[in-house]
Amino acid sequence: MLKTIRQQALEIKVLEKQFPGITRLVKDRQGSFVLPEISEEEIESLIAECEKELMG
Repeated sequence: MLKTIRQQALEIKVLEKQFPGITRLVKDRQGSFVLPEISEEEIESLIAECEKELMG
């Protein structure tokens, strides 16, 4: 289990290095997550990028 935790911690560090701020979450007073404004084009681009990664 410790090996898994260490691996996950490493993966999070790599993600944070590639995408600064990705691990930071902002919540409002009610505890809901505050999401940044993202255009429809940006969303489509992110989805395409994720699908490309999944397909290898």
